[in-house]
Amino acid sequence: MEDETNFDKLLELAHARKHNNTVIVTFSDDSYKNVLINWLNGLHRLNIRNYLVISLDEQIHTFLCEQSIPSVLLKIEFNLDSLWAMRIDIFQLLCRSGIDFIHSDTDAVWLKNPIPEYFTTPGCHLVASQGTTWPVDVLDKQGFVFCCGLFYVQSCKQTLALFEEIAEDIQKTGDDQTSLNRVIQRKQLKWDTLYTESYDMHFRDQCFRCFNKTVTGYSPVNKLSVALLPQHLFQRLHMPGQDAFVKHLFTEKDSESKIDMLSRTGCLFLEHSPDSTNRSDTDLPRTSTKRIIPAITHRKKRILVYGMQSSGASLFSYFLSQNPDTLSIIDLNNHRLAPDLPDEFDIVLKAVVSTRWSLQDHIDSFHPDKTILFIRNPCHNYYSLMDKAYANKSGLLDEKFKLLDHYFEAREQFDLTLFYEDFILDYSGTIEKLNTIGCKYTEEHYRFSRTPQEIADFNINNSNWCRDNQAAEGPAGGWGMGNIHSSAIKLELCTKPITSEIISRVRTDCPVLYAYYQEYKALIPNSGIEQERLLTETQHADTA
Repeated sequence: MEDETNFDKLLELAHARKHNNTVIVTFSDDSYKNVLINWLNGLHRLNIRNYLVISLDEQIHTFLCEQSIPSVLLKIEFNLDSLWAMRIDIFQLLCRSGIDFIHSDTDAVWLKNPIPEYFTTPGCHLVASQGTTWPVDVLDKQGFVFCCGLFYVQSCKQTLALFEEIAEDIQKTGDDQTSLNRVIQRKQLKWDTLYTESYDMHFRDQCFRCFNKTVTGYSPVNKLSVALLPQHLFQRLHMPGQDAFVKHLFTEKDSESKIDMLSRTGCLFLEHSPDSTNRSDTDLPRTSTKRIIPAITHRKKRILVYGMQSSGASLFSYFLSQNPDTLSIIDLNNHRLAPDLPDEFDIVLKAVVSTRWSLQDHIDSFHPDKTILFIRNPCHNYYSLMDKAYANKSGLLDEKFKLLDHYFEAREQFDLTLFYEDFILDYSGTIEKLNTIGCKYTEEHYRFSRTPQEIADFNINNSNWCRDNQAAEGPAGGWGMGNIHSSAIKLELCTKPITSEIISRVRTDCPVLYAYYQEYKALIPNSGIEQERLLTETQHADTA
């Protein structure tokens, strides 16, 4: 009777928490508390709130309620067999209620929000991450297996029938992943893998096949559509350098092992307690009466601005640094990797396009909450940079512009792409765009009342890294204030004289960005196609 009451509470809470008819569910007991807190902090960094926790004992349930975290208590005599079976029962319950859901293990850490791109595909009933090699019988037949640690379910008659069949099968196997894979394989899905690029990975002396993009399978008999997510974007095994959405890395099934793995792979979002100065990331507070999830409500914001040298990105970063008590690396030297600075302040950091460090290198080191790509008319940008002493430092000039074009073409990976021309003339439009990604600014920030010297002094007084790595010639240099001419925007510096040689080089290096600017309705005269028309007319006049 108690279980039925709690199932009712579960459905009530799921309906209350769902967004676009989707709720994220996870399961935890008190022994996994730190892993769970880390998972919650990961979601909150992404501004995701449509989740609920199914608590497996009273200790974790009480703790979560004290933290105002949505929790439903469903106690079990804990062993893995009973947990797997209970999870399938709850998945059936959600399917019957018509609520779509994402199941995520607490050690499946969300680094980027996968929902818009991967968990809203119309007509796809089950979207699952990839496992490694278990169960072996399924691996031997199809070369890959599904993982039960992260998947999306569209609640419908097909998925309800699927989970009913899995619930029956799990009574024999005692393992949800085994039953899920065997039941799906029995449905003889037709997979679209024939023309999809693939790669092999190895785990415990066995090989499994991975794919460069999502692959789908369809059962004409059961009318069931299933998708397998790419391993390199939803990682079960650590793949450094890949821009993963979720990392669900294989470890032993205990909290200490998982925290250690999270710490070593850049997935740890737990903060130290006040008395933990000399403790490692794995020495976390076990019990406390105070809130120990500061990231959920109080975590300071980290903004990474990424752009070409001489693009105006330093001026924009200076604008973002106008809030008091903001630690601001307005100009990180081009040969430096973005540091992991202290968490007690809001931080703005600008890094530049270079061949020495990639965007992902900076992200993995700095762990930003928001990334902003800052773009300037490439012809103006090229002219401004080409005679600078650092034009060919950390990459040749043309190499860096080619990289810029690559990042611009893939700009959907950034939270926001902002254009220099809009920033200096369209104040209200800039503010609106920043506000849409949760960065709260007003037109008052355009007064630039916080001076560069005040920012520099604040950095030095509050950061050991800033104090030890101040601006200097050569490799010793760490950060500075960039080429900011004054605490104001000077429109006379916005446009540059352009030659046919510059246009030719930009066309070659930045074909995508150059083409974009031909259509872009920039507010500055001669920023787009008008610039080339005027150049052409001038050339004709010279030859007349």
